[in-house]
Amino acid sequence: MENPLLSHLEGMLTRNEEQAASRTYSKDEKNHAKNMLERMYKCYEEGKFCDATLVVGENEIKTHRLVLTSLSEYFSGLFDNNWKDSKQDKIEIKEFDEATLKCILHFAYTEELQLNPSNVLRVLAAGNFLQLFELDFIKVSIGDYLEKKVNNDNCPAMLVISEQFNVVKMKNFLVKYAARNFSGVSQSEDFLELSVELLVEILQSKVLVADYGRDFLPLPTEQEDFILDIVLKYVSHQCENEQQTDLLLSKLIHYIHFHCLSALSLEKLCCYASNPSCSRTLELIKQAKEEIEAEDDELVKLWGTEREGSISKERCCKIHADRVHVGPTQTTFGDESFTRAPHLFIRGMQIWIRLWDNRPVIGGLKVFYSNGESPMYGGDDEDSEVYEFHLGDDERIVKAEVRSGWMVDSLMFFTKKRQGLGPYGGDGGTKYTEEPKGEYGFLSYLKGAVVNAQGKLGIAKLQLIWKEYLVDECDSDGVDIEDGDRDSSISSECSQYMTYTSESE
Repeated sequence: MENPLLSHLEGMLTRNEEQAASRTYSKDEKNHAKNMLERMYKCYEEGKFCDATLVVGENEIKTHRLVLTSLSEYFSGLFDNNWKDSKQDKIEIKEFDEATLKCILHFAYTEELQLNPSNVLRVLAAGNFLQLFELDFIKVSIGDYLEKKVNNDNCPAMLVISEQFNVVKMKNFLVKYAARNFSGVSQSEDFLELSVELLVEILQSKVLVADYGRDFLPLPTEQEDFILDIVLKYVSHQCENEQQTDLLLSKLIHYIHFHCLSALSLEKLCCYASNPSCSRTLELIKQAKEEIEAEDDELVKLWGTEREGSISKERCCKIHADRVHVGPTQTTFGDESFTRAPHLFIRGMQIWIRLWDNRPVIGGLKVFYSNGESPMYGGDDEDSEVYEFHLGDDERIVKAEVRSGWMVDSLMFFTKKRQGLGPYGGDGGTKYTEEPKGEYGFLSYLKGAVVNAQGKLGIAKLQLIWKEYLVDECDSDGVDIEDGDRDSSISSECSQYMTYTSESE
C-alpha cells in the first residue's frame, strides 16, 4: 500500500531539476568487500545457500557458483549456458586432490593463500589449470615461498617448474642463484635436465662464479675450466648423435670465455669436437683463437674477456698515521707492479714492535705475498719484539683492525677461519676497522712510508689495499642471493603454513 506522505515528499524533491539530481554514496570499498567475503565464507563453512558441488574422488565440497565464476576462467566457462554442465549441480574434479582445491577455495573466500611444502606445487599447477583470475598473485606468492627454500640440490628442479608455469620473478631469482652457486648447483642430478635456454641464461649471468664453496674466488682459468667441463657434460647427456652434439655445442660455445681457458682445457675441447660432424663447433673454436690472438681489440668479443664476476677492483679505506711532522720519510713502499696483479694476496707477515714516546708502535713489516715476494718495510732492530703469522692455502685476510695516530700503533687481522691474528703492538691511537665490500674480497697488499722517528725506523702513511669483486656489486640490485648451504630438504621449520593475502601486493 502506497504511503501518502512518502509520495508527497517525493513530489516536493523532484519539483525542479537541481533538486532532482541524483548522487551516489559508498562505504569504504575495502571494508565493504571484506565484510561481504566474511559473510560468504561463513555460508560456505556452514553449507548455506550453496548451489554447486565439487566432487573430488569420493568427497564432495559444497560451494557457490558466483564465487567460482569470480575465481576462475575455467569455472566461468563451465557455468556458461553453452556448456552442457552449466545446469548440473555436481562438477567432478579429476586433475588435483581435495586439499589443493580447498586451499584455492579458501583463497577465493578470504583472499588468504595458505602454503606449505605439501601443497605449494599442487596449488601452482591447479591455479594454472583453473586459469585463476588472480594467477599472477598466486605465482608471486608461490615464488616468494619457494625462494626461501632453495638450495643447491633443488634449485634445478625449481628452475624447471618456474619455466614450465612461467613464474617469471621466481625464475629470475633462481637463475641468479644457480649462477652465484654454480659449482654446487651444477652437481645436482637435475641440472642436466635443464632446458638449453635456462642453461644459456645461467652462463650469461653477470654473477656466474665457480667458488667450490671456498671463502675466495679461484683464478679465472680454474673457474672457466670447470664451467667448460659442466657444459661438455651437459652436451653429452642431451645429445644422442654427433649431429646433435655439433648443433648444441656450437650454440653453447658462444658462452665460454676462451681467453680464460687453460691450454689443457682448450685441447680437451678440440678433442671433444674433433669429429668431422662437428664442423660448426670447430669453425667457432678456430674463430675464437684468431680473435684472441688478434692485435685489433675490436675483434676480441665475449670469449676474449674474463667473466664480469671474476673482475676485481682495489679499494683503500684510510691512510693511517699520515701526520707530516712525525719524522722524515726514508722511503715509500707499495710497488706499482702489485696493482697489475689482480689476484695477489698476503700469505703472512713478520711484525717488529719498537718503542716511540715509550709506547709500542709498528717499527717494521716483512710481508709474504702469494707471488713469492717478501719485501721488508721499516726497521728490524734487535731490541724489537717480533711476531709472525702465516695463512693456509685456503685462507685470506678479510678484516683488519688498525690502531693509529702519529704512528701505526698496532695491527690485528682476521680470516674466515681464524678470529684474530694479534693484536701486534700497543693500545695507543684510535682503532679503525677495515674490511672489503662483498663476500669474496680480501687484503691484497700494503702501501705506506718508512719514517725516521726518534732515531729509529717506523711505519707511517699505511694503506691497506683490498681487492673486491664485481660479482658482489652485481648482487646489489635488491635480490638477496645466499650461498647454497641450506638443507637439501624442506625441513620441519618449513612445515608450518605461510599465509599470503592479495592485499599485500
